[in-house]
Amino acid sequence: ADEAVDEQLLQGDAGIRFEWGRTGATLLGELEGVLVVAAGERWPDGSLRPALEDALGAGAVLSELRRGGCGLSAEATAMAQLFEATDVEVALGSCGSARELRAIGFGADVEVAGALDADDHPAVLREGAFENAGSTS
Repeated sequence: ADEAVDEQLLQGDAGIRFEWGRTGATLLGELEGVLVVAAGERWPDGSLRPALEDALGAGAVLSELRRGGCGLSAEATAMAQLFEATDVEVALGSCGSARELRAIGFGADVEVAGALDADDHPAVLREGAFENAGSTS
C-alpha cells in the first residue's frame, strides 16, 4: 500500500532569512526532512548554470533554520557556512549574473536580490499558488 506523504513546497531566499529562523523552523518542525535547492539557471544550450546568488540564498535560509534549532546535513551545513563567510553585498554585486543584468539595464534587480531581510513573509505553495506561509487559507 502507498503511504501518504506530507510534503510542502516553501519559497525562501536571503530576503527572508531571519523570518525562516522563526516561521520556517516552526512550519518545518513536523516534517522528517527538508530539501533546500539552490535553483541555478540554464545556459542557452539548456545545461545547468550554477548561480552564486542561488547558493547564497539557500545558505541564508539554511543558516537561519540552523539558528532556529533545525539539524542540518553536512551538505546543508556547508551551504550555511558559505553564506555566513561571505560578504553577500559584495559577492552579489560583482558576480557574473549581476554584471549581465546591469549590462542590459536591470541593475535595480541586482539591488533587490541582495537585500537581506527585506521581507518577513515566507511563502508556501497551496493549491497551485504561493501565498504567505502564515495565512490559513
